[in-house]
Amino acid sequence: MTTPRAEGERFLIAATIDSVEEGQAFETLPPHMTVVRWFSLAEHRRHFLDNAMGRLMTAEPFQQLVGGKHSLFGEHNDVPVREMLGAEAGPHFGLSRLVKGFGKFPESDLYAETFRPHITDTPERAVRAKERIGMATVALFSAQNEEPLMTVENAYQLGKHRG
Repeated sequence: MTTPRAEGERFLIAATIDSVEEGQAFETLPPHMTVVRWFSLAEHRRHFLDNAMGRLMTAEPFQQLVGGKHSLFGEHNDVPVREMLGAEAGPHFGLSRLVKGFGKFPESDLYAETFRPHITDTPERAVRAKERIGMATVALFSAQNEEPLMTVENAYQLGKHRG
């Protein structure tokens, strides 16, 4: 039996540098590369997403990443990121199309369906140019609009994650 989802719940699919596990909660997302940006999805359609993630989450698209150009992203171009080279758009494209068909991206998100792989710099971790990265996990995170916590709903472990 599935737990009813709260109204206003949002989801994000991200590949994380360090392993995360189902049930973990975060105030801020750990260092990650976004696969599919924030979206909403009705609970009765969630099985479509779970099935697709189970099929698409293999290690290959997430193990040959290399740090590229350092850039500034965000609404005001004030968020330092490292663009990632070698990321395949396959998992993004498949999951993004599924979300568009069964869920909803925020109308205000102009980049909802764009895949521009990068990892945001944090005080704990900044990817270097030419650094080889293999992601540890691809996870489905959920968040409530009124709560700052983000919870790992599903986590697909990808095996060896240091390049």
